[in-house]
Parts: sequence; C-alpha cells; structure tokens
Amino acid sequence: MNIFNRFLVVLVLINGSISYANPPVKFDSNLGNKVSITGDLEQLKYFFDALEKSKSEKIRIAHYGDSIIWGDIITDNLRNSFQKQYGGHGIGFVSVCTDDISARKTIGHEFSDDWVWASVFTKNREHFPIGIAGTVGKASESSSVTFKSRRNTPTADSFSEFSVFYSNASSNSSINYKIDNKTVKNQKLSGGNGLNVTKVIFDHEVKNIKIDMKDCDGAYFYGVTLDSGNGVYVDNFPFRGNSGVSMRDLDEKLLPEFDKNLNYKLFILQFGVNVASSGNVKYKWYERMMLRAIEKIKKTFPKSSILIVSPGDLGQKKGNKMVTHPEIKRFVSVQESIAIKGKVAFWNMFEAMGGENSVSGWVEASPPLAFKDYCHLTWDGGEVISNKIVDALNEAKSKIK
Repeated sequence: MNIFNRFLVVLVLINGSISYANPPVKFDSNLGNKVSITGDLEQLKYFFDALEKSKSEKIRIAHYGDSIIWGDIITDNLRNSFQKQYGGHGIGFVSVCTDDISARKTIGHEFSDDWVWASVFTKNREHFPIGIAGTVGKASESSSVTFKSRRNTPTADSFSEFSVFYSNASSNSSINYKIDNKTVKNQKLSGGNGLNVTKVIFDHEVKNIKIDMKDCDGAYFYGVTLDSGNGVYVDNFPFRGNSGVSMRDLDEKLLPEFDKNLNYKLFILQFGVNVASSGNVKYKWYERMMLRAIEKIKKTFPKSSILIVSPGDLGQKKGNKMVTHPEIKRFVSVQESIAIKGKVAFWNMFEAMGGENSVSGWVEASPPLAFKDYCHLTWDGGEVISNKIVDALNEAKSKIK
C-alpha cells in the first residue's frame, strides 16, 4: 500500500469519512524546531523583490507537492499568511478536473462526468497537453464545472474575477456562466491551438460560479483563477503519489504562455516521501531527474525563485515503537545536495518537525497535528508547518536585503 492510500485509510479509520479539524483550536505552536533556509538564498531575490510590488501586481506562488499538500493542506495557510501581509483575496488557480475534490475544505468543486481528463498522476494515453497545474480536461458537448467558495478560510471565501485557461477552442466556442445562482451570461472564447485566457471581472464579490461549455467539444481546459485584485496568490498543485520528476511532463509549448499570463515568482517543490519509502531507492537517478525539472522551471520562468522543501518525519514500526524510516535522513541529504547543485533554496521540514522520531509527538499532540499513518499532517499540523515556512522565508528576506 503506497503512502497516499495509507493516508486515505487513516482518514477513514479516524473520522469515518474524509473530514477536517474544527478551527480554531489551541495547539503547541512551538513543537519542532526553528529551521533556516539554506542553499542559494540569492536565488530567492526574484520572489522577495516581487513582494514589494504586490499592491500594484498579482504575485503568484506555485506550491507543488505530493499527497502532503493534497486538498490544500499547508498551501491554505501559506495563502492566508501572505494575503494578510501583502493583500489579495481568493483561492487562485484551480484545475477544471482533479482528484482532490472530496478533500478540500477551501472550495467546493464539481465537474460533469463527460470530461475526458488526464494529469501527471494519472494515465495520459492520448497525450493531451498538460498545463501548469499538472492536469487538463478535454471538453465534451455539454461539459460543465462549478466552484463554490466556503467560509472555512477567510482569504478564499469569495472572489471578484475569474480567468479561464484553455486551448484548441473553435471560432464558435463560448461559455455560459452563472454567478451566485443568478442570471446566466455568455462569454465568447478565442480560437487557436496556443494557450488562451478569457477574463471576466465583476463589480462585487461573489461566492460561486457555474460554467457551461458551449460548442467546446475537443477544447482543452487547464483551470481557472478565482481572484480579487492585486496581492499574493498561492496555488495548490498536488501530484499525489509522485516523486516530483513528473514536472518534466508539463507541456513545453504551453509553459511560456502560462509565464506570460501568470506572474509566478516562487515555485515551492515539496516532494520526496514516496521516493524515500519505496524500498527501491535510486537516488542518482532521482537527483538527475530533479535537476532537469529545476532547469526546466528556470528556463521557462527565468525570473522566478525556487524553494525545495524536504519531507517531514515518517514513522515506521519497530517492535513496539514508531521510529523514523531508515531512508528519510539519507533522502533529505540528497535533496539538500540537489538544491546546492541546482542553485536553489532548501528548507528542511524533517528538522523543523523535530528530527528523528519526532512524528509521534505530532500524532499524539492535542489536537493531533499528524494522522496515525505517521506521515501526513492534519489541517492543524499544516498550519504549524506553513507558519514555520513563512518565518523561514521572512528570515531569509531580512538576510539578503
């Protein structure tokens, strides 16, 4: 059973279904260690310099990871922290078709069952072009998608504009959209094979939107942004069960167009537990492939910063005790080496959790900060880690100014 499936089993065993902690609950925010960012701090200047422009621009952070960020865990609190400090309101980029609908507390998301979709974490037998979020949906004659804001998180409870990202639409293609269950409006789409973006701005905040595709059969839809004005947006891109090397599968032709339309200034790459726990570790291969992924990001987004975040502690039963998986520390060292060779920044989440044999303390905390698979974080645990990441970024910002 892989790490992701263990995660779902634990959720069901604990809650009977996939559910979330009831905020706010006081927990020990001092659990773990303060850990500084290492590696190439100067490479973070693209992001830090961009933050100074957040009042006049939209600054985006792409948060990629495996199931540790699935369902917006960690990302949600990063978003809250940055938007409180630098402005912006809204959940940002959301795929049209994805697999984490049941796990998200930050937004309600439904799509019709006639979409044909592919991703970096599913089969892509028809070789669809994969967008920035690692997903793509091919529309059928009556495809639709609905997004509903929720009140669980203050910075994503509404939006005042949306943009649709797509390609391969015809000259007759359009969308009908209905906001807050009111009047249906029509918006024509642009034809062509390259990436197209259609933006609609409202004169007020809205809570939900339903989008019906009209004459869009065969068009590819990559996602929508649900934003409100300038500021910082943190986009959640989980590649469940993935090692991170699937970043290579993002479409080479589309990425420069995404760069033109989305102002990404920081890429957070939070992968690794699936590699370290696999039992068939080939770190030389992994290092080579991740360096290629880093080079691809640098080539496509030349004025963006990159931060590698290591896995946290992973527990493994030994006798009557839970101890750190024997490969975790070795793997974290490999990731630190990748950051040095790739000339990017690195943050050690393993040490931030407390290092060796620390995850048991997170599981036993009140409320629990990690699930009983001794790997994945609860929403409260995600808040602790996101706060530590933000503190580390703020410290690095003060060092290189």
